[in-house]
Amino acid sequence: MIELSVTIMNSAFSMERVMNVERIIDKLGKETIQKYWKKFEVIRDFEKKGAWYVAKKCWLFGACSNSTHHLVLQDDIDVSKNFVQGILKIIEACPQDILTLSTFPRKNFTGKTRWGLIEGVYGQGIVMPKEKLIEFLNWQDKHILSNFPHDDSRISLFCKYKKYPIKVPFPNPIQHLDNHFKSTMGNKWNRPRISENYIGNNDPLTIDWSDDGVYEKSINSFPPKKYYDYLIDL
Repeated sequence: MIELSVTIMNSAFSMERVMNVERIIDKLGKETIQKYWKKFEVIRDFEKKGAWYVAKKCWLFGACSNSTHHLVLQDDIDVSKNFVQGILKIIEACPQDILTLSTFPRKNFTGKTRWGLIEGVYGQGIVMPKEKLIEFLNWQDKHILSNFPHDDSRISLFCKYKKYPIKVPFPNPIQHLDNHFKSTMGNKWNRPRISENYIGNNDPLTIDWSDDGVYEKSINSFPPKKYYDYLIDL
């Protein structure tokens, strides 16, 4: 049985993002959250301490929760309808794997398979089983310098060196609202980083999320060479 704890990492110095968190919670439904999720918390960064500062607090919350899996969401997303129950079905299909819940066009996924294999996670929504979460926190503390700013790339580096697969479900149950919010890390891209395979108005509860072992694979390599400069004691 999947018992899920969830945190939303919030750049609370941005009123726009604070308001979007409230919108997300309204869409999830407070009573539905209480019924289906083990624990839920919004972890806020009021002082611009950075993505990893708040993300680490989110993952530590999960590590300390009495749950089987932990999900971290960012504050610049939209979620599918029935997401609270739907994400449990998605996790049940691949309970041992690390999941990223959306992907961007440059990965060239078509969404023709139920699951894809991707070499790195996207921070908008990441699920980790508890045992891998605890292993990740210990590994990154030992092997990644504290000044490495990227929260999601820490997980990607962990998966690369541990040879853990990362799976992405199709359709994607969350959407990155890249057209509405500026990156808090100053990232800029030629085109919006939004999913071309977002579930939209479809209901995740009506989808068979079974993993049949047939996967599309992402085309880009990870990590960028500059990230290796932050690795130690490998």
